[in-house]
Amino acid sequence: MLSLNGLNKQNKIFLLITLLLVLIFILFGYQAYKIAFEKNWSDLAIYTAASKQILTGDNPYLKIVHGNYIYPLTLSYLLVPITFLHPYLIHIIWYLLSITAYYYSITILFELFNTPQKRQLNIGVVITILFISIIQDDLIHSNINLIILFLTVLSARYLLIQKYILSLLFLSLAIALKLSPIVLSMWVALSIQTKFKSLYKTINYSLVLMLFVFTLTIAIPYILHGFQVITWYEYYFDNFILNQLKFAGTTKYNITLAGGINTMIGNHSSPSFSLKLLCGLLLCIFPFIVAVVKNNIKGTYTLFMLIILLTGTNAEQHHFVFIIPSIVLLLSKFHNNKLVLGTMIIPFNNKNLFIINILACIFILMILWGNNVAIIPIEMFGLLSIFILTFVFLFYEERSSSSYIEKV
Repeated sequence: MLSLNGLNKQNKIFLLITLLLVLIFILFGYQAYKIAFEKNWSDLAIYTAASKQILTGDNPYLKIVHGNYIYPLTLSYLLVPITFLHPYLIHIIWYLLSITAYYYSITILFELFNTPQKRQLNIGVVITILFISIIQDDLIHSNINLIILFLTVLSARYLLIQKYILSLLFLSLAIALKLSPIVLSMWVALSIQTKFKSLYKTINYSLVLMLFVFTLTIAIPYILHGFQVITWYEYYFDNFILNQLKFAGTTKYNITLAGGINTMIGNHSSPSFSLKLLCGLLLCIFPFIVAVVKNNIKGTYTLFMLIILLTGTNAEQHHFVFIIPSIVLLLSKFHNNKLVLGTMIIPFNNKNLFIINILACIFILMILWGNNVAIIPIEMFGLLSIFILTFVFLFYEERSSSSYIEKV
């Protein structure tokens, strides 16, 4: 029988919180069931409906069930085998897969940022509490973001231990499932160039990444369905990609930097493509500074994950799982028992960790509670604050005496 007598007070509290989180995730599973089978509002239902369309040779991008399939064809092909299962079983498998992806994403991030073993449970629980609303949104609507987070984290891990082909393979899969991780291709090129100081190798590995993405998104579907795949992609490009770049189907543009600028000048429509491109290039300067000046490739991964959100054309609450790597970094990186935050060096203790958690909470709440038509786009400032906080931390932190590669 399990006894709590051998545990100190702090460990008992975190054990109880962990058990509470397990119960919450069970509740989320019940909510996912209600949304999928009573309200019929599940993203997974759209994914599997697209797979069924492919089986019959129909265009998967035509409106099906309650919404449109808006991703490359790769996901719909991968899900074909499970479309023959009962819908209940499909949703259970997807739910467990998403939770597993979240758990291992956090575990690998701890490994990447050398989080002390004794603090991993505490930080993991804190991060889960901070992001509980975002995680809930991902789980109950059965979308793919937690799996995308896991694939990008895996890609980062293998790149940092110099297994480049595996890294490119996982990143290409993430891009093939959902286009937004293509931003990380800049991180891969920057990492390889910094490591080898060879433009030739950087170009070669970039071409390999492009080949992987092409194979997964176009070549394999073309082999299976022939020229009609090109017709499907033409429809996809005309009706979704161009629409997102130009006109948008959502009001949540002030979450992005370009959308926030538009909102502050009184324009609530979608920002122009040129403004989006300018903001994207401006944001990319920051990770390049960290990579070149501080030679910190590991940290730039977190900045590029934030750039996915700050430059995206459609930012919803469930996309904010991509903030998690930055929060793990901020709570994990300690040097000589001191946490570098901004231009101040704050001695690390429980009180200061609590203050930093509150600070992260404020930023995340700014994101979640922002008003879509506010004069000042609060959620954009929250996201931008985390981006700047991460950049300043990476720029001022001391370099660790032992690198991640040496520890693996």
